[in-house]
Amino acid sequence: MKNKILLTIIIGMLILTFVSAELSAPKFIGKQYGDIKISETCVIRGFPCPADFLCNITISDPDLNVVVLNSPMTKNDTIYNYTFSSTDLLGAYEYNVYCSNLTLSGNQEEVLKVTTTGREPNMMITILLLLCSLGLFVLALYMKNHAMGFISGILFLISGTYLMIYGFGDLADMYTRAIAYVIIAFGSFIVLISSIEWLEDIDG
Repeated sequence: MKNKILLTIIIGMLILTFVSAELSAPKFIGKQYGDIKISETCVIRGFPCPADFLCNITISDPDLNVVVLNSPMTKNDTIYNYTFSSTDLLGAYEYNVYCSNLTLSGNQEEVLKVTTTGREPNMMITILLLLCSLGLFVLALYMKNHAMGFISGILFLISGTYLMIYGFGDLADMYTRAIAYVIIAFGSFIVLISSIEWLEDIDG
């Protein structure tokens, strides 16, 4: 009983960790080797900056190397735009937008993230699918229930397919696809064995 409570607490802590990691999302997310369109507004004392304001951007890669230094941003009314294309490295890029005219100035620091998928990490669905699959599988072994084993195998197949398509969080590469193949193979094996034993029980 104590082991089950401890396991539940550990799983709960892991889920909370993933949720908190997802809440601290960067401002912009782009795909590796693709372009990221950065747009910022210039505001002074709650009002848009005057027309004579110019904004420059400086970007550092995840290794803290400066890849863009004081590059001018394109102005579109009160919005300043920049297209960032040096997205070879995966990870978080820090950038600083500095705006000024002859009398006033200001800056803003933000973070953008480069991932293999080009979207915000969302590991909750993958983790929940795998946990449900594993939980049903352990329950099926404990109860010796072939129907539950069959359902857990189907869930493993769904988990593997989801991992194959969407990757794990912000990572989708050869390794995540290899893991997905293993999960699909394991799910197929469970479905096959449980269905054979289920049919044998029905016939017997």
